[in-house]
Amino acid sequence: MSMSERQANKGRNGSINWSIPVISLVVLCNIIACIFFTNEAIAVSVVLLTDNVVLIWIAIHMRRMNKRAAHRKDYLNDMTHELKTPISNVGLICDMLKDDSVHFDGEQTKHYLEVIRYENKRLNLLVNQMLQAARYENKGISLEISETNVNEVLTGVANTYRITVERNNGHIYLETDRENTCIMADRLHFTNIVSNLIDNAVKYCDKEPKIVISAFKGSNGYIVEVKDNGLGIEEKEQEKIFRKYYRVKSSNKIKNLTSYGIGLSYVKEVMKMHGGEVKLKSKPGEGSIFSLVFPLDKICKA
Repeated sequence: MSMSERQANKGRNGSINWSIPVISLVVLCNIIACIFFTNEAIAVSVVLLTDNVVLIWIAIHMRRMNKRAAHRKDYLNDMTHELKTPISNVGLICDMLKDDSVHFDGEQTKHYLEVIRYENKRLNLLVNQMLQAARYENKGISLEISETNVNEVLTGVANTYRITVERNNGHIYLETDRENTCIMADRLHFTNIVSNLIDNAVKYCDKEPKIVISAFKGSNGYIVEVKDNGLGIEEKEQEKIFRKYYRVKSSNKIKNLTSYGIGLSYVKEVMKMHGGEVKLKSKPGEGSIFSLVFPLDKICKA
């Protein structure tokens, strides 16, 4: 039996499990009403009231089931969206290495091969994460928390996007944490949300991109910032952009822009699961600063 057939049977069995006692309860209430209420009008009223209450209960139950299904679907959509970036980066490097008009020295070739290795490892982690989500879909999303070196993650992500940024005549700067801090976090999801912010900084820029990534300990938490010089976001839209499938109106200014409105909702959800939050400062025409704020107790103790 295939996975889809097992899931379908599971769904049907789940429906049977709760529908049989509900139908039995309705029939029982109707019989009791007919026996104990001699007045026909009262009996009919009781029967109708019971039926309506049960129908409302069924509607609420179905809504909860649909919400759970929607959450699973949203997660798979998020992860599918994440798969596109490493595939695109590897394809871009392959095209560059295949171009006979471009000559690379030993260091450049080593750098590009390192990016391919990094993206291959990231793809493997993503696929494993999706398989795990499919295997335990009824238990929700779980984080694999471990000691995560912030500088290592940020350096890897910056190197990955440096190729794309430089092809647009831009620059990406990394201001690493001098204390080389480790935080308790899910390394894969942390990597993904930082990648998301940088990806947006590149896509939503109508000039030569300038991106600054920094990490530091603040008074209210450990902060990872991504600053860009892109289109910026109007104040009235700054809360909406974290909603699923919402796209800012200014994105229409960028030609051939592919956006699913998923990335930032995923960033917000991951930070919430870590007990933190994502903050935004932005001004149209000047760019944006996205701040990932982790609780201070997430910093690994020496």
